[in-house]
Amino acid sequence: MTGSYDVTVDRVLGVEDVRQLCSVLLGVPVWLGEELGAGQVMPADYGYLDYAAEPLISSTWFSCGSTRAPLAEWEFASRVSRAFSARCWVGDDTIVPSRMLLAEPDGTVLPVHAQDIDDDGFAVWGFRLDRPCSRRDEWCGNSADCRGSGFPPDWRYAPNA
Repeated sequence: MTGSYDVTVDRVLGVEDVRQLCSVLLGVPVWLGEELGAGQVMPADYGYLDYAAEPLISSTWFSCGSTRAPLAEWEFASRVSRAFSARCWVGDDTIVPSRMLLAEPDGTVLPVHAQDIDDDGFAVWGFRLDRPCSRRDEWCGNSADCRGSGFPPDWRYAPNA
């Protein structure tokens, strides 16, 4: 599998902590974007990392990936949330802008509806939980997008301990 993972974490993380975890989860050494442009000789398998922290809202966004991305994005988020004991947000498979997948600190993943945290119009990387995506919610129960998702209302993944 080839690809990348775009994750928002609800606390500020150090870039080296994120790099180390991405390297472990991807199974390859990971370089920052600016390091990749420095003309280094790269191994056949390597990963990249783009990173930004926003202390004003206690949030970190990062994108990492490699030529071999061994996990689904939601599974990657589950592992990141457990490693950092923090909530993590990743996109889902619908076109609903407010619908995301939330990985709780214990690694549980569920579809939710969230709101952007907007700091006076500046682009920030943070979300506020609005509500879980549930069949009991009238909007979700009637939404073809929510019902047709690979992560339908009330879907839940709980990792083995």
